[in-house]
Amino acid sequence: MRGDGQRLRPGPVGGGLNAATHKSESTRLMNRFLFAKESPRPLTLVRIGTGIVGFLYLAYRWPFAAELYSSAGFPAPLLPGTWLEPPTLNAAATVTLCSLALFAFAAMTIGWQTRISILVALFSFGWLALLDGVGTFKKFTAIQLHLLLLLSVSGCGTYWAVDRWLDNQSQNACPIIPCWPRRLIQLLVCSIYWGAAATKLHMPGFATGELLLFSLLDVHWGGRTLGMWLATKSDLVRISSMAVVVFEIGFPLLVWVPRLRRLMIAAALVFHVILCMALYLSIFSAVMLVALLAFLDERDLKWFDSLFAAVRSRIVARRWANLSGDRSAIPLPGSRQSTTKAKVPFRRQRLVSLVAYFAVVCLWSTAGLAIQHFGGSFGLTHDRNPPAPRVISQSEIDEMLAEQLPAYEDYFHRFMVGSRYSNFQVFGETDSFGKGMTIYVLSHLGLDHPSLQMEGLLLDANGNEAATFQHRIEPSQSYSVNGFQIGQTLKPGRYQIVLKADGHQVFRRNVRVRP
Repeated sequence: MRGDGQRLRPGPVGGGLNAATHKSESTRLMNRFLFAKESPRPLTLVRIGTGIVGFLYLAYRWPFAAELYSSAGFPAPLLPGTWLEPPTLNAAATVTLCSLALFAFAAMTIGWQTRISILVALFSFGWLALLDGVGTFKKFTAIQLHLLLLLSVSGCGTYWAVDRWLDNQSQNACPIIPCWPRRLIQLLVCSIYWGAAATKLHMPGFATGELLLFSLLDVHWGGRTLGMWLATKSDLVRISSMAVVVFEIGFPLLVWVPRLRRLMIAAALVFHVILCMALYLSIFSAVMLVALLAFLDERDLKWFDSLFAAVRSRIVARRWANLSGDRSAIPLPGSRQSTTKAKVPFRRQRLVSLVAYFAVVCLWSTAGLAIQHFGGSFGLTHDRNPPAPRVISQSEIDEMLAEQLPAYEDYFHRFMVGSRYSNFQVFGETDSFGKGMTIYVLSHLGLDHPSLQMEGLLLDANGNEAATFQHRIEPSQSYSVNGFQIGQTLKPGRYQIVLKADGHQVFRRNVRVRP
């Protein structure tokens, strides 16, 4: 018997009670993490952002739908010959499918027939992406398809949506939905960061900043103003490389700590904005920023609500002070004018909305097909009379088919000179060297290169050879490190370092030998 008069229940022997309690606590925490009820507003933001980004991305490719995805163009399936290769349609059907995907993204953004729109966007956009593995199906496309899949099984259409307005439900009353779709989106973001960090840690060139520097200077990935400026700061490039890895490992661990959650979300925001300004990654940054909205909760949104409410109150108060005459018709801040709206039976209203939805789908697809037809789309529905091709002479054919080798200096990414060498990096003195030191010369090759015979010359002021080395770089090698030993017989003064590849000069540098 307990002190309060209740009988004790017999429990397991040998610590089983503690184990059962611990298991029950773990189950309770897991249920709370995955199956708790919450506000739909964070997922609604993810839905709106995904719809906007998907619409803008596909709208850019829609004029070229026939060329990219149809049998009249040049489709490049991601996995040809497998069950993941969707059928290639003719030009008219492909343009209709692309227009349908565009409408689905727009409809899910405004929340009209939300679940149907998300499923249509998922299947139509996935169909098109699998037919263009070269340009459309990228890392951000896979992330976007995962977001669409998780949004399709969530309640993201229960707030800030046309469906809610059609059901005569007030936007002020916020429903509750299960939180597990949002949790899965959060875990998806964490897995992306961890996967990226694991990939970078397996690349020896990333820790030294080589991969980032090469990407900043690359014609396809780099070229942005911020990226070109960053490429001139070698120390900052190395620090940035390590900072990226630290962030990608730390974010999935620290974002779950309540006191650090907002800080990590802000760090992720800054990271992707800088990434967008430094590198050309298409819509990757936009997709990740949308996915990061899943880490917001109702407390964050209430803070924004209070901020906007304060701004709205100031605007309304200013207008109130400027108005003259009868002010009784002006609503107070935060209030709503009472309106009378005839109630329509729920099932009938849903049916009317569904019929209108499919009617607009048909009109939208027909309009898209007509625009492409009369706009001169490539081989859409009618034959063209292209001009006769110009006859190419045999000399032009021979010139085009001749192997055009790049200049030898194009094989090399960079050169470095220093007095110390470690882990494919040279440090220490770069211009002035003393007796007994070694002048290390590092060559980094960036392109696929043939076997090259490297020759290094250390020339004095009169052009005489003071020291030499020879080394052969095989096609599998990307680094070459050699050096000149400064002996006691080498006279102080000005010298030149000259590097040659297969007899062609690729590098020249002035150095000084101290007494």
